[in-house]
Amino acid sequence: MSDLKLGDLYAGLTDTERARLLARHWRAGDGPELARLRRSIPDQRARRAYDEALTLLRGLNGAFFLGGVMLAKVGFERDVFAAEVLCGPERQRALARLWLWDLWTLVAYPVTEAEYRMLAELERAEPIDVDDYAETLWGMTTPDEGARLRAELGAINGSYREEMGESEQERLWDAFRACFAGAIERGELPRPVCKGNDGGRYLPRGLLSDWAEGTTAETYRPAGPGFAIPALELFTSPGMDYEILPDAEADRVQARRARLREALLPIGWMHLGIPREQLEMLSFDPPRNIHERNEARHAVERIWPRSDDARAGLRAVAAQFAGKRAEFRVITDVLEMVQREVFGGEDPLDPDVRALVEQTQETARWAEELWAVFLDDLAPHDDGEPWPPALDDGGYYDELRPRYEERLRAGV
Repeated sequence: MSDLKLGDLYAGLTDTERARLLARHWRAGDGPELARLRRSIPDQRARRAYDEALTLLRGLNGAFFLGGVMLAKVGFERDVFAAEVLCGPERQRALARLWLWDLWTLVAYPVTEAEYRMLAELERAEPIDVDDYAETLWGMTTPDEGARLRAELGAINGSYREEMGESEQERLWDAFRACFAGAIERGELPRPVCKGNDGGRYLPRGLLSDWAEGTTAETYRPAGPGFAIPALELFTSPGMDYEILPDAEADRVQARRARLREALLPIGWMHLGIPREQLEMLSFDPPRNIHERNEARHAVERIWPRSDDARAGLRAVAAQFAGKRAEFRVITDVLEMVQREVFGGEDPLDPDVRALVEQTQETARWAEELWAVFLDDLAPHDDGEPWPPALDDGGYYDELRPRYEERLRAGV
């Protein structure tokens, strides 16, 4: 086609068609065609539309746009690295607890017969809230579990089904609790002692167990060592069992417990992040009375590894990530809008700039997947704490978008 005919064809283009050709020739680096397209502009109105498209084209391939994309990519990588540093210790503790969980299926806690009886007596004498105790029995539906319960409790639990509606489940739970209230009214259980600010009603655990599960002082089996020896709570020991040895082997029992302590302390400070000096103050022997056990529990609570500082840090990094994510969303949304409305769907980006945008989008997807893991790693066990922090900042997006679009159209 001759230059004259092609020029006439270009002159008859709409603003959008001209902008599409502008973007296409720009990407190809076709200087002669760009010059021909510019010379063929028919009037001042078309000139203004062309200049606006050219300004956007230069802006989308210039330092302002390119710098924003690069900063977003670096920001996503920075925030993932910071979150990884904050979550690393908690992940290490979680892994150590998994090891310990398996370890306790192989290792038993040694006690003498007299110590075992003492632990059973302590546990039976300890006051427990009646509703809390009832909740530990609620849901026992297997034959073995149901056989432990007195008839009226077992009948209610046997009626429970997971597919029941919430109101029906609540009705059964109320009936289950009412069994305990009825036993108190009939005198089968003594009147509970009300104490604390929560209005709890307390009875000795042994009395409740004897009534509900048919135990006696001789048949009662205390909870595992992880409950009775507070120091072991730090080492994820609910699966640990007792090894009961004759009283005559008390020296052997003491020696084995000392060896167990020597093995656990390094795990505590090396893998669970517990200061060594605090661990060495703990006793790994059975408490002799309730007061001693309560003191040991308070000591454990004071040194239990906490994630509060790491969680606060993760909140700050999450807010930073949310801001950077909003910025990049502004960039990509404005790009998509300009490409659709101004360039008729034609890609206005140089190949290298387009590649960087796609790399940053992939980095954003990768970062979002990792953030789901980080937020799960440091999720608080207390449901009262708001979690997780937001990973998107809609307010910042709304504030930034018109300013960004204005700057891009101004060619800044």
